[in-house]
Amino acid sequence: MKRMIFIMALSLPVAQGQLIKLLPSWTTYSSKGLFDHRGGFSFYSVSKVRSLSEKRQLHLSAGSSLFIHSVTAGMRNDFDSPLSFFNRSYAVTSLALWALPTQTSESMNLRPVASVSLGLEKDLSEKTSLHMGLLIGGSVSGKGSGVDIYPVPTLSYVKRW
Repeated sequence: MKRMIFIMALSLPVAQGQLIKLLPSWTTYSSKGLFDHRGGFSFYSVSKVRSLSEKRQLHLSAGSSLFIHSVTAGMRNDFDSPLSFFNRSYAVTSLALWALPTQTSESMNLRPVASVSLGLEKDLSEKTSLHMGLLIGGSVSGKGSGVDIYPVPTLSYVKRW
């Protein structure tokens, strides 16, 4: 199992680098804050985003917090904001692979987590924005007896490179 994790950890940056070279229209975003709508349960994440249409985006993200490291892929849909202060609202659906280094040998160290994020976005400048919302993630529990649900508020500062 450790060999497989090691091989995956080494191959993901190479695969992502090759994908980005093949698809140069991808834009890079970084996010800092209390979790992130793309990166999931991370305090800092980097995302590659490709616009599929004016209000739909595909993203690949890698993020980390003190205890969870994740690789995420998903889709974001933008909507007109119901509040005049914010520029837009969004809904993001993602599937992440979490690495939990502090788990015991009885539970899973790699855990797939599906998530939905709903939020509002305020543009601060042409390349920066503030995001706030709610992220709800879920995964099968370590013993397979049920589903663990993780609802958390999000507040992040996002910068486009």
